[in-house]
Amino acid sequence: MCCAAGPSPAGLGRDVERACRVYRPRDPRKTAPWGLLDTLYERVKGEWEERFERRYGFWRGLADEVVARYVDCGDWDSGFARVRCCGLA
Repeated sequence: MCCAAGPSPAGLGRDVERACRVYRPRDPRKTAPWGLLDTLYERVKGEWEERFERRYGFWRGLADEVVARYVDCGDWDSGFARVRCCGLA
């Protein structure tokens, strides 16, 4: 069963309402940040001590976890969620 979008918010045209009725899944792998992190993160991490530590300080391990979670967000093998909001007033 498909849920149709309600009326457009005040001040927005009918085109907004029509566009909201079509689900367009996003692909995080096609974004610039995902591409940069996926291709260059390990390289920067490997060169950090030699090239950047004096100016920016030591490598913070928290970055590893955050980047791994962000990159996994675009990986279908890591799972996905389907959310529907029907019947909201």
